[in-house]
Amino acid sequence: MRFGISAFVLTMSLFWLSAVLVHAEQIEVLDQEFVEDQSAHPGHRSIYGIPETHEVAQTFTVGIEGILSRVELLLHPRSATAVVSLRDTSGSLPGGLLASVTRTVSTGSETDVWESFDFGSSEVHVKAGDVLAVCLTVESGHNVEWCASLWDNPASLYDGGRWFNRGDLTGWEWQSRYPRNDMEFRTFVLIPEPSTLILLTMGAVGLLAYAWRRRKAA
Repeated sequence: MRFGISAFVLTMSLFWLSAVLVHAEQIEVLDQEFVEDQSAHPGHRSIYGIPETHEVAQTFTVGIEGILSRVELLLHPRSATAVVSLRDTSGSLPGGLLASVTRTVSTGSETDVWESFDFGSSEVHVKAGDVLAVCLTVESGHNVEWCASLWDNPASLYDGGRWFNRGDLTGWEWQSRYPRNDMEFRTFVLIPEPSTLILLTMGAVGLLAYAWRRRKAA
């Protein structure tokens, strides 16, 4: 009977630890990033104009397990209502919709700007090795410009994915016409704060050791 009670206490304790882990303090870390190496072409980069009749996607490979919280895109200064979505992939092509954010981007800057799109409330869980796509289009009547690597700079490419586009001219089917280009982006992932993980691990080990001793004594 005492062992049965101990097993129950151990089970409930591990359940509590799991619940704490889910709601543990989290920190945001940079996962994937592609910024063109401009050493060969200082101050120059390609800019891909995206009207309402087109959509551009950049696939990427997740490196850290957690919740994909935010995406940053390097955009050329222009006022527009941008629609940024996260999609899974099917056969390397952008696939089903996971989450979408619509936000007005407007800047008076004369230089390219990193625009941030928050996906934290969408709870998009990712794990290392997942291949996803970040997609950009605009609402009716707008136009946005996404910065990309120069087509003649093959040394500066993103190894974990490639860029695609689709629109009315392609029947809205994804295609990759320029495999030597990649769009400039960053992804961020929420993970449990390291000290919280250490405390939870120590607690779990302690509980297991206690249960083992009780069972051995019985």
